[in-house]
Amino acid sequence: MRLFKFILSHSSFISFCAAALACQTFILLKIPINFSICNFIFFATLGSYNAYWVLCKWSFDKKEEKAFLYSNYLYNILFILLSAIGGLYYLLLIPELLIFVLVAFFLLFYIAYLFCSLPIHSNLNI
Repeated sequence: MRLFKFILSHSSFISFCAAALACQTFILLKIPINFSICNFIFFATLGSYNAYWVLCKWSFDKKEEKAFLYSNYLYNILFILLSAIGGLYYLLLIPELLIFVLVAFFLLFYIAYLFCSLPIHSNLNI
């Protein structure tokens, strides 16, 4: 039961849903399903979702002046490494995706830079 709850409340479920939507898109377009693309989408979603959570956790820890503890980020870092290995494997199988991956990485790092450079206001008078 704990494993099921973990899967439903974590990035693995979101990644599975993204891959399933890609498969459904192939079906709706009446194109044979390319499982390599669906698997790549799974790993790309898994990696980007966990990178987002590491960035958010680190940003809030930095704001509260907490020390960076790897134990707080262990699952996220593990999923990022797993997704990097899986994503690279499928990227080698489908090199046509490389340009899309490069654009996504550029946007990810640009947004991360903007996110980290914004001043954090604790009291907004709106």
